[in-house]
Amino acid sequence: MKNAEGFQAAYRDKTVFRYETLADLAKAYDIPLKALQQQVDEYNKIVAGTQKDPFAKPLDVKQPLKAPFYAMRLTPKLHYCMGGIAVNPRSEVLSTTTLAPIPGLYAAGEVTGGVHGIRTGSRPKRCRLPQSTGELT
Repeated sequence: MKNAEGFQAAYRDKTVFRYETLADLAKAYDIPLKALQQQVDEYNKIVAGTQKDPFAKPLDVKQPLKAPFYAMRLTPKLHYCMGGIAVNPRSEVLSTTTLAPIPGLYAAGEVTGGVHGIRTGSRPKRCRLPQSTGELT
């Protein structure tokens, strides 16, 4: 099985859960069973080729969904900070030596940096860069 080690670790660490029935999965995540069952049935018909995919998305693997079901809750997370020019909430560029606004100089968009997802390891877990709509931290 491709990626079996990572899957086994997620299952062991209780980030992935196994459900013997769709009803069990629906109950665990507070999903209306009827709607979930309808979606699973529709997906399985698309995979079987008996129903057209309304989104026309390509499927590399055409695997029907059937028990047991494995699920996990996903949420967006901080990945890294791009760096950039420091600005205050009014988008005034801040001096690197005094942190005071430089008169008449403004910046916005990517030049002011940004954040993108989560990554652990050598990168800092929380970036302390200003954004054009936020304050310096």
